[in-house]
Amino acid sequence: SLKAFAKQLSTARLVFKQFNHPETLRACLRFMEKTPEDAVERYCTYTVTGVNTVYGMVESVAWLSEAKIISGDSVKLFRWCVYLWLVVLAAGIIRQGRVLARKAEWSLEKVKEDVLLLISLCCDFISGANKLPPGLLWAGQLRPRTAAKLSLVSSIIGFYRTL
Repeated sequence: SLKAFAKQLSTARLVFKQFNHPETLRACLRFMEKTPEDAVERYCTYTVTGVNTVYGMVESVAWLSEAKIISGDSVKLFRWCVYLWLVVLAAGIIRQGRVLARKAEWSLEKVKEDVLLLISLCCDFISGANKLPPGLLWAGQLRPRTAAKLSLVSSIIGFYRTL
């Protein structure tokens, strides 16, 4: 069934993400060497990098718990992953807004990549906030199709940006 296939893809994604941890730690060190001039942008960059590092570790423990390799509450850990991911997205949105605000020229050529990244981050944030427990932001208010469409838009933008 399609649901079983999606579950297998999710598991494969988690396994492959384990190879990203060394690069994530290197990125943390690189950001400490090269700091953005704008203080808000700098703190958002630190937040994105630092929280992504913690997110990767929490997600690894959640995955190991779900696979019964270690004992732990995988549901609770995956819920924390959603919170961490939303913090990363919020900091990314603020940072991209600052980047766009500091642009001297607003021609399509000059801002296209920054606008696409901002749209992608916003789509992910709107979709991700829908997964929060009821009562937080707009949790559960979006129809599943709407949340999936927003995630698809973000994925298509991400794919386009790699070309």
